[in-house]
Amino acid sequence: MLRCMAVDDEPLALRLLADYIEKKTDGLQLVEAFSTRSLALRCIQDEQIDVVFLDVHMPELTGIQFMKIIQGNCQVVLCTAYNEYAVDGFNFNATGFLTEAHWLRTFYWQLKNAGSKQV
Repeated sequence: MLRCMAVDDEPLALRLLADYIEKKTDGLQLVEAFSTRSLALRCIQDEQIDVVFLDVHMPELTGIQFMKIIQGNCQVVLCTAYNEYAVDGFNFNATGFLTEAHWLRTFYWQLKNAGSKQV
């Protein structure tokens, strides 16, 4: 079972992602969903998190900056409407990239990829 966290400042996007992890997937346990990166960072320090589903564009810290801080602690799947962040994300070893327009369709593929790379 992969222990997951969702981080997004958009309440609807966060709730949809959290609901999807909780109700429509086997092999995932949603530990917590956060709307701020500071709380998410604290949780990563206190909990064993395997995969973070992370919004790239947030006010207090970009997803790329967040990845630099947590690098090596867990896998990251970037979730965003901004495709231009994909290259930067993969440069910091993002496990995957979900565009918000297609994330439901590609969610299972990213999950399978994350499961094969357990930290």
